[in-house]
Amino acid sequence: MNNTIQRMFDKEEIIRQVAQVLKETRTAQDTVRQGPGRDRRFTLLARYMIEKAIRHNALLTDDTGTGIALMFRMNAGRNHFFRDVWEDIKLAFCVIGLTNVPKIIRVRKHIRSRQPKSEPFFYMWFWGVIPGSRGAGKGVAVNMKDMFLRISEDEQLPIYAETRLRTNAMVYQRYKFIHYDTWNMPGGDTMWFVRYLPKSLGR
Repeated sequence: MNNTIQRMFDKEEIIRQVAQVLKETRTAQDTVRQGPGRDRRFTLLARYMIEKAIRHNALLTDDTGTGIALMFRMNAGRNHFFRDVWEDIKLAFCVIGLTNVPKIIRVRKHIRSRQPKSEPFFYMWFWGVIPGSRGAGKGVAVNMKDMFLRISEDEQLPIYAETRLRTNAMVYQRYKFIHYDTWNMPGGDTMWFVRYLPKSLGR
């Protein structure tokens, strides 16, 4: 992706904002272990995500810095996203807790099984708008959507994402994503898999 998309905002402020959104997210709530210091662990998770995105040129922000997306380019056969082993080990000790690791690995493997195996694509790992900037009148989510759909069209690569909130799945579909699979998770939740196909791929 073009480096100009990664705008000049204070990294610590972006981490703080992502941590705020993660506290509302079902997947993050399941990932971060319970107990004293949980707010700090959400911040550590946000830092891990943002620093990983910066390393792989995957951080997208809107003009205000209140809309944030982490969209990774996944290359066939070389998916760095699932192989940052040392960082994942540190995350397991500091944030997840060792008892949660097997569940996280199972979910990760299932997500990967629903993604392309032999073609490159973009993976939308995170997309959020901080609470004070949400709503139709703000336009932040729409501007973000326009940004990453434009990247998809320019690069001629599909975007894949998943969500455990039906309302989010409906938002994705309103933004021209296609719902292509559903997973009834062991704990009773449902995960919706969506993708956006650029025009060249038959949208």
